[in-house]
Amino acid sequence: MAKTVEGPHTGASMIKLASPHRQGQLLVLCAGLCFGFLGFFGAKAQQADVKIADLLGLRFLLAGVIMGLISLIVHPNAWRTWPKTQILLALGLGAGGYAVFSMFYFTSLRGLSSSLAVLLLYTYPLFVLILGYFLLNERPHNKQLLSLPLALGGLVMIFWGEIRVESLSAFSFGLGSGFLYALYILLSRKYLRTEWLGPALSVIQMSAGAALLLASELQGGAQIVLTLKLAWLPVLGLTLVCSLLAMGLFQLGLSRLPAWEASLIGMSEPLAAMWIGTLLLNETLSPRQWLGGSLALAGLALLAWASSPSSQRPG
Repeated sequence: MAKTVEGPHTGASMIKLASPHRQGQLLVLCAGLCFGFLGFFGAKAQQADVKIADLLGLRFLLAGVIMGLISLIVHPNAWRTWPKTQILLALGLGAGGYAVFSMFYFTSLRGLSSSLAVLLLYTYPLFVLILGYFLLNERPHNKQLLSLPLALGGLVMIFWGEIRVESLSAFSFGLGSGFLYALYILLSRKYLRTEWLGPALSVIQMSAGAALLLASELQGGAQIVLTLKLAWLPVLGLTLVCSLLAMGLFQLGLSRLPAWEASLIGMSEPLAAMWIGTLLLNETLSPRQWLGGSLALAGLALLAWASSPSSQRPG
């Protein structure tokens, strides 16, 4: 039987692709694609005329329950050996992190144009970059930093439209959503142990879902049964694709990457949403949006190149 002979560069390429850093980049990129379906399933839910808080609450609660069952089947000992400090951290990240940043974002939409609310949310990579320097001692290389203005500039071109600010509080909520999401990422990167990732993601999502449904109940009554009846398919899509898969893939990628890099690659989410809307919702992109998407892609490609070992060699 003839043996397959590898050239001198084939093995090295395979190692690079299989390295934890490359794995992290691919995992976060796949998470961005899954998160990109938020707009698609959200649009389907809007057609059913259900409350956003109920939709989000069910999304997280169901995803948390499913993740908990999967963890119990795959690693039954993980729940028994899970430290109490990690449990408290997961509860805080869910109810005090994911749920609050989601509520901040949707509250900002009451007094801001949707394009400005999105742009304020996507300030989170800047917050991660700045705060990560102090909290995690992360220092990107100059070549890597060049990708940030390209990606952010591309997003500005994609979402630029009517800029409306009806109140300073709405602007504060929009900026706060980006800041809180950055804190969620930084605290997850610093304190969340990957060996208890399944139980942690389960508790994070269940506590976020419970907090959102409680907020909905206090604001006029949660309509869980009605939401499931009218929008069961969007709820299922949001649960499986945009929560179970997306959050799991992102957390796995985050464990292999600096927080600022995971955040920057996470900006692939609006790019995925843009193309999903074009393909599945028959949305039309303007030339400016096409150019913005190209710039953002160039920023992500530059980051991938600048993060490779060969690009960081002296000379």
